[in-house]
Amino acid sequence: MLAANNGWSMVPQWILALTAVVSAIFIYFQIQAAKKQLEAVRKSFQAERSTFNYNADWREKEKASDLAGRFESTILPKIQYVNAVVSETDYKNQLKAIENKKPVEFTKDEMDRELGANFLNDVTDQLSGLDDDVYIEARKSLLLREIANIPESVCSDASYSYYRDEFEPVSRSLLNQLEHFSMYFNCDIADEGVVYQSLHQVYLLTVESLYPQICMRNTHPPSRYYTHIRDLYVTWVEKREKIEESSKESAKKAVDKGSHTKVKRSHEE
Repeated sequence: MLAANNGWSMVPQWILALTAVVSAIFIYFQIQAAKKQLEAVRKSFQAERSTFNYNADWREKEKASDLAGRFESTILPKIQYVNAVVSETDYKNQLKAIENKKPVEFTKDEMDRELGANFLNDVTDQLSGLDDDVYIEARKSLLLREIANIPESVCSDASYSYYRDEFEPVSRSLLNQLEHFSMYFNCDIADEGVVYQSLHQVYLLTVESLYPQICMRNTHPPSRYYTHIRDLYVTWVEKREKIEESSKESAKKAVDKGSHTKVKRSHEE
């Protein structure tokens, strides 16, 4: 009995070989097409990411510009008030002890360690001992909406100084505003490089002036106040030092180059 014929056995071998080659070519081109599609997707993703990064950078700069405007209109008046009062005290000079200390912790323990256990009492005594005229003159920089109406009975009572008591709430309000301002830069919501050159000097000076007020709130290290102020302060102090060091190196190189040129000319003559 003859065995049943398989249908594929009737197909010439060269046709089967040709079919295999065509299939392989087809698969090859399919793979290449897939690779091109993946490459196009990758390039598209990179372009979108670059656009996103560009837009994110632009948004950070725009936010920084907006914050600078708010700093000038709402924060600066209080800064002028605080610095005008603190400049009339002696404790401002004592604060220089922390200028070269890194990092600054802004805690009660640090203040006691660096400035003495009685420093905070000295600050309180000096502020309360200032004449009313100092506070009255300083408060002229405050916005009218931030100056409470003082009852006439209070003004006529020489034994009670409303103006002295006003320093504490204004300082606390200023610290809260500075904390909010600093948070944007520490969290990369705004680009600190945009405002550094114009604001760092007054910012650092103000934080140093309010060092006692910050430290007196930070008596328990695990739960600290004004951490964003502290972080931006440290960042800008380090940045200022790097810029100053770079300027010194550039100046030294310029002097060395000038000296070398003079020596060369003298030899030529």
